Amino acid sequence: MAALPNLLKRKWSFFVVIAIGFLVLVTVVKNKKPLPVTDVSEKATLVETLSLSERMMGAQIIAFGHVKPQKMWQAISEVEGRVTYKNPSLERGKFIDKDTVLLTLDPLHYELQLAQAKADLDSVTSELERLDIEANNLKLSLEIERNQLTIVEKEVTRKKSLLSRKLTSQSSYDQERRNLLVQRQKVQDLENQLTLVPSRKLVLEASEKVQQARVSDAERLLEKTVVRMPFTGLIVEENINEDELISPKQVMVVAHDWSEMEVEAQVGVHDMRRAMRTVPSEIQVSLQTANPAHLFPQAEVVMYTAGEQISWPGQLTRISGEVDQSRGTVGLIVEVEQDLQHMEIRKRPPLVAGMFVEVRVTGNEQPFLAVPAKAVHDGQIYVRDKDSRLRIRPVRELFTNSGWVAITSVSGEHSIKAGDEVILTDLIPVIEGALLKTSQEG
Repeated sequence: MAALPNLLKRKWSFFVVIAIGFLVLVTVVKNKKPLPVTDVSEKATLVETLSLSERMMGAQIIAFGHVKPQKMWQAISEVEGRVTYKNPSLERGKFIDKDTVLLTLDPLHYELQLAQAKADLDSVTSELERLDIEANNLKLSLEIERNQLTIVEKEVTRKKSLLSRKLTSQSSYDQERRNLLVQRQKVQDLENQLTLVPSRKLVLEASEKVQQARVSDAERLLEKTVVRMPFTGLIVEENINEDELISPKQVMVVAHDWSEMEVEAQVGVHDMRRAMRTVPSEIQVSLQTANPAHLFPQAEVVMYTAGEQISWPGQLTRISGEVDQSRGTVGLIVEVEQDLQHMEIRKRPPLVAGMFVEVRVTGNEQPFLAVPAKAVHDGQIYVRDKDSRLRIRPVRELFTNSGWVAITSVSGEHSIKAGDEVILTDLIPVIEGALLKTSQEG
């Protein structure tokens, strides 16, 4: 029974502690001061802007290709013979001047052919001369025989008159008639011979032309026994040794003319079409007489090597006549002239066949709304409106030139115009209507 009062005392102590704690909590809540309230203002993002304006620009196309000489020469043998002379400078990698003799082949066989052809031509020429003399003789003989025929005819007429008066015999008259027939036959034979002269002359003249062609061909073959450099150029390949027997169609020498090099760069049809849209309307194009340089007056070839950019001025001369079906591209052919006598090697080395280079062609300059390339984001630009709010404007990219992009509006609802503040800063995240400020505004 003594334990029961102790248990009751412990329970009452627990409830007293809880009650005291509750009273303390109530007192603290009533006496707590309210938390200070601060007004939160919208924070503006610092950006860099550029006033949109027109810029004189020309559509630029960038493509790539390999350099090759405009003139490449292969000395392919057209005759057969043994090499009797080889120029000591005829070695791979050496420049040789125009008209320099590179090789000579044994000409004896072709000299004999030429002599025979000339002899045959002289024979035909002599026959023509004899035919002319024969024709003149036939004409003289015919004139004589015709005169003789006239005399015989008069004699027959006289004998016939005498016979009618019985002053001559019948046999004498018949003999005179036979003489008349013989004379007529002589005249007829001469006339026939003269008639055949023109046809005989045509045959001889045709034969003369054949012999003249043989002489020309023999002279040409004889000239081919001497191989000359057709231009001042670089020897790329030589496969000939002195005293070697050369056969027809054998490649003896390959040379390149470095004075004019060209690059055929492949451009996508879409890029080409986009650049063509910027051609000024006043330029009329004729497919038969069109000069690509009128459409793209500026062209250059660029090579990057060892962190250095080297450029050569060029000219767009041709556009390939077909589309590469495997790549969907068209070729732009740019020519570069090189002064081999006065080259600035330190500033600009020569273009060499096989170089992989970049080609840039630029169209006629016109005013376009343009922004730096970094201001365009997947066909959109960011604009700061008059309330300093971010606005997203879709645009169409016309072309890129030297880091600037020519643009135009996609639709009238969100059009762009000169004077708009274009944002150059990359924004993350991009929120339409976000508040913006510039460094000048603090």
